[in-house]
Amino acid sequence: MEVLKSAFDFSDFPRIDLILAAGVATFLLLFPILPHSSFAMATMIQFLMFSVYGMGWNTIGGYGGQVDLGKAQYVGIGAY
Repeated sequence: MEVLKSAFDFSDFPRIDLILAAGVATFLLLFPILPHSSFAMATMIQFLMFSVYGMGWNTIGGYGGQVDLGKAQYVGIGAY
């Protein structure tokens, strides 16, 4: 039970991180409810695709310390 208490203890986070996380969570909860156009959907899809790409790059380059150029070719082909 102590592990769960420490996992949900956010007192050591800077305030800006908490505000940013709350803003993103609020946006993600309200986005499906809001009326949106095809432009908003296309923008959100592109945002999510680049977010997944960024998380993959952070995992390989940041934590692993390796240079991964395999993903860049697919993003480049998709952009072309």
